[in-house]
Amino acid sequence: MSIVLYRVDDRLIHGQVTVGWGRALQPDTIILVDDEVASNPWEEKLFQSSAPEPLKVSVWSSDVAVKEVQAVQSSEGVAFLLTRDLKTLVGLIERGVEIPSVNLGGLHFSPNKVQVLPYLSFDKEDIEMLRFLREREIEIDVRDLPTAEKKDVFDLLKAKGLLSHG
Repeated sequence: MSIVLYRVDDRLIHGQVTVGWGRALQPDTIILVDDEVASNPWEEKLFQSSAPEPLKVSVWSSDVAVKEVQAVQSSEGVAFLLTRDLKTLVGLIERGVEIPSVNLGGLHFSPNKVQVLPYLSFDKEDIEMLRFLREREIEIDVRDLPTAEKKDVFDLLKAKGLLSHG
């Protein structure tokens, strides 16, 4: 199964993912990597039922994702892989999961974060993780929908005064 979209979105599965990105990329499966959801059977069922038929939803813990992503990448079909936050995504990479690009589609405002777009806010830890991705030459695609114009995350951070260097 080819993973055609690695997306960070704190809302996880919602209309932008299933309709916006789904229509454009035609996935068979959404792989939701979230330790909290994977450890709660009620939440897991809720997310599994939130995607329209015939789209399937698999909910994995980070540990399962580290073990299974490579096998999934070599099987038939098309998938999205979603994480709630950059920390989870970076954790997968640190544990050997190869991720060529990441779409930042929704990290909404919360205390101690600075909003750079209506759907994107960062704190210092997030910025360090973005630098981690850049150092590994992982493409960072900032847009909420596939029809939106791609934006450079580091240009957005500079414009808000969040980067003193690089």
